[in-house]
This record gives sequence, structure tokens and C-alpha cells, in this order.
Amino acid sequence: MKIDGVGMNTDGVGMNTDGVGMKIDGVGMKIDGVGMNTDGVGMNTDGVGVNTDGVGMKIDGVGMKIDGVGMNIDGEGMNTDGVGMNTDGLGMNIDGEGMNIVGVGMTLSVLV
Repeated sequence: MKIDGVGMNTDGVGMNTDGVGMKIDGVGMKIDGVGMNTDGVGMNTDGVGVNTDGVGMKIDGVGMKIDGVGMNIDGEGMNTDGVGMNTDGLGMNIDGEGMNIVGVGMTLSVLV
């Protein structure tokens, strides 16, 4: 796993991350954050039985900004497998104000 943060800024105000049975396997995973800004204000992420396997996964964030204001993500039995997944964010802006994402038994599989 390689995480390069160039100008990365992560501010967690009241951020709460609970991992119960969480498993993250990074095989050849590369995350490059160039000018990435992640602000979590009152962000709550609960992972219950969350399983994330990254095989050859590459996430490049160039000028990516994710603002979570009151964002709540609950993953119960969520499974995300990325095999050869490539996500490029160029100037991507995601603002979540009061966003609620609940995954119960959700499965996302991407085979390339």
C-alpha cells in the first residue's frame, strides 16, 4: 500500500470512526492525493462487518475536495471489491450536507 499526500489536508471535527469487524486489504493499492482536501464536520462512519479488498486499485485525487457536513455513512455487512478498479478525480467536488448513506447487505463488485 502506498499513500502519498501532497498538500493533503484532513480536518476532523467531531469525527467518529468505529470499525467492528472491519477488514481492509490493500494489494498493490495506490492512493495519491494532490491538493486533496477532506473536511469532516460531525462526520460519523460506522463499519460493521465492512470488507474492502483493493487488488490493483488506484485512486488519484487531483484537486479533489470532499466536504462532509453532518454526513453519516453506516455500512452493515457491506462488501466492496475493487479488482483493477481505476478512479480518477480531476477537479472533483463532492459536498454532502446532511447526506445519509446506509448500506445494509450491500455488495459492489467491479471486475475489469
